[in-house]
Amino acid sequence: MRSLGLFVVVILLAIVCAGIGVYYLIPGIYHVLLFSISGNPYAYHLKHALIFFALSVAALISVRYIQPLPPEKIKTRHLTDEDYKKARKAANSQHIDQ
Repeated sequence: MRSLGLFVVVILLAIVCAGIGVYYLIPGIYHVLLFSISGNPYAYHLKHALIFFALSVAALISVRYIQPLPPEKIKTRHLTDEDYKKARKAANSQHIDQ
């Protein structure tokens, strides 16, 4: 699926994950922790930061596969009158054969 909306959402997700990773590296501010062994919410948390940085990198890698194609790379062409006549002729011959 190559939609512009999903492309933008994944880029925003990567930016948010990188921001949260930086947030967990700053000591001296309160960090929201759901599972922590140290129990000190004011210390920096390297594991949490690395996980969010990894999520950010994964999102940026996935952007490559959902990036919308530029118009010149889309393999379509306009039908000419000759193409239209050939298609009508082929459809009529198939209809007659059945």
